Amino acid sequence: CWRCPQVVDVVIRKAVAEDIPLIGQHLRGDDQREADAYGFPFDATKALDFSYLHSLKSWTAELDGEPCCIFGVATASLLFGEGVPWMMGTPTMDRGYGILVRETPRYIDQMLELFPYLSNHVYTGSKRSIRWLRRVGFEIHPPVPYGAKGALFHPFDMRA
Repeated sequence: CWRCPQVVDVVIRKAVAEDIPLIGQHLRGDDQREADAYGFPFDATKALDFSYLHSLKSWTAELDGEPCCIFGVATASLLFGEGVPWMMGTPTMDRGYGILVRETPRYIDQMLELFPYLSNHVYTGSKRSIRWLRRVGFEIHPPVPYGAKGALFHPFDMRA
């Protein structure tokens, strides 16, 4: 029935390299636009691969057995204890938005165990991502020019 909430089975597991093409080839429009706004000199799948390869920890969320997003934390500075949280997903992840909002804080806690300060930038056009970041506790700052194209991005951060 259209009024009944759809039951979604969500599993969050350690990410593996095989997840990259599965997610990268089907990125949400917001994630693709963010990568384009940043001005990556390569496609978004390669940007995802770069993030995965440079992360100390990364996870994949599956909805009903289908990988729908991958997220993790890369090193900005070991000396200053700064990590760079990131997430990219497919349109499928929107079906599990509420569950992901409830589940991801435990993974953010793991990031904060590695790095007492987390920071990154989110494209101003990524409204759903900005809403998710706020809901899980990140502070969103006014937009600034960022990336190779100088598009407007909000810096965001969190301290342990």
